[in-house]
Amino acid sequence: MASDYVDPHGKHMTGHWVVPPGKQVNSSDATWFMNLPYDSKLHYAAVHLHPFAESLTLHDSTTGKDVFKANTVNPKNRVGLDRVDAFISIDGVPMYKDHKYEMISVYNNPTKQNADSMASMFLALDDPEFAVPTTAELLSRGTIITDGTAVILRTSEGDFGAMLMNKQVPATVLAFARLVTAGAFLGSEAKVTESTITFTAPLNEEFRQLMHGSVVEEKGLHISGSLSLCATAESVSFVIVTRSSPELDTRCTVFAQVGPGGDVLRAINAAGSVQLLRGEILSGPELNDLKLAPAKKIASR
Repeated sequence: MASDYVDPHGKHMTGHWVVPPGKQVNSSDATWFMNLPYDSKLHYAAVHLHPFAESLTLHDSTTGKDVFKANTVNPKNRVGLDRVDAFISIDGVPMYKDHKYEMISVYNNPTKQNADSMASMFLALDDPEFAVPTTAELLSRGTIITDGTAVILRTSEGDFGAMLMNKQVPATVLAFARLVTAGAFLGSEAKVTESTITFTAPLNEEFRQLMHGSVVEEKGLHISGSLSLCATAESVSFVIVTRSSPELDTRCTVFAQVGPGGDVLRAINAAGSVQLLRGEILSGPELNDLKLAPAKKIASR
C-alpha cells in the first residue's frame, strides 16, 4: 500500500509486506542503506523477523559470500518464532565501503491466508572516528532533571531530602546533580557551625566541567532550610543553611529546599560533625517508596 524508502534504482521498499501462502524469497540492495564511509568490521547483529520466516542473510555480492545468515525455529503447534539467530564476533568480520551488499529474506507461509512480515538487521560495526567520552561527558549526557526531582542525602547521622529548584536555577541544579552522581562529596566530613553545614570537595578538572554554566544564575536568599552551591578556584561546596545566612547571598547559589528529615539536621548540629555516606538524585516513582534513616539519638551528657 505504501513505501518507506526508494533505493537508488527507483525500487520502492517497505518495512512491512504481505507473504501469501507458500514460499517467498526477497533480495534487496543494502549497500546504499548502510552507506559505509570506510572499511570496518561487524561485531554484532540482531535480527527482527515475523512468524513463518526461515532466514535472513546479509550477503556480500562482491565476493559472493554470506557475511551472516540468521536462521529461525518456528514452533510446531502455534504461530510465532521460538528462536532467531544473532551474531557476535569479538574479532569482527571485515566489511568494505566499496563492496555491494544485499539482504535476502526467506519466508514460508504454510497457511491458506496472507501473513504480514518484516526483515531487519541491526548492525554494530567499528567506528574509527569514535572518540571515547570522558566520565564528565558521560555524566553530562546522562543526568536528567525534571520538575519534582529531589536529592536524598544519606549521612552518618541519618537521612534527609531536599527538593531541587529546577525552574528557578536549572543550570545550578544540573551541576549539583552531576557532582553528586560523580561522587564529588562522597565520604566528606562536613564543617558544622551554628548556621550552616558545609560539605566540600577539591575542584579538579572533571568536576569543573560538570559545573559549567552554573555560576551565572540568580544567587537567592540563604534562609533556613536552603541548600546552596558555592565554588572557588580550588574547591566546590554545598551548604545546608540551618539559620539565616545573608553573608552567602552574593557568592553562593541557592538550588534546593530541605524537605523530609529536618530532625536529622538538628541531630547534626547537636553532634557537631557528620559524614556524607551517599547522595541520590531521584524523581517520580522512585520517591514513592523512599525510606529515610531516622536521626541518631544524641547521647545525654
